[in-house]
Amino acid sequence: MSAEFQPQLIFSADEIARRIKSGRNGTAAAKTIFLIGAGCSITAGIPGAATIARRMAAETARRQECCPDGTSEEDCVHALIDGRMLDATCRKSDRTIDWYRVYDRMFIEHYKTPDDVRDLFNDLITKAGGAINWAHLCLGEFVARRFVSTVITTNFDQLVL
Repeated sequence: MSAEFQPQLIFSADEIARRIKSGRNGTAAAKTIFLIGAGCSITAGIPGAATIARRMAAETARRQECCPDGTSEEDCVHALIDGRMLDATCRKSDRTIDWYRVYDRMFIEHYKTPDDVRDLFNDLITKAGGAINWAHLCLGEFVARRFVSTVITTNFDQLVL
């Protein structure tokens, strides 16, 4: 990286607001892009990856009949691993689970078809009841006022729309 280009990676809310406002003139607004991730929708009732992984593991273990109702999600993961139905790297230690790894592996090993994924996410969105939070409202206002031209999201919900 050249000495003349030293990006600042952390800005205060005031600095972000100033930059967005000053970029609104001319074509600069087209360069204002928001990237949002899973945390943006949690307060609107959409669970994060670890919570979704817990649900997927418990449902899969019950379908495979290796984990009866009422068993903890942790024990369901251990049962799946012990039965070679889930990659052993999901276990950090004897009793500790890497829930983010479980999330990834469940899509590779069990939630493979579009129907499986659609059913899972449709249920999560339905349970959230279409709630929105302040982040969605603020982002929507930025877009409506043309302070932001593009929103890129890793989320599966429709709340940003």
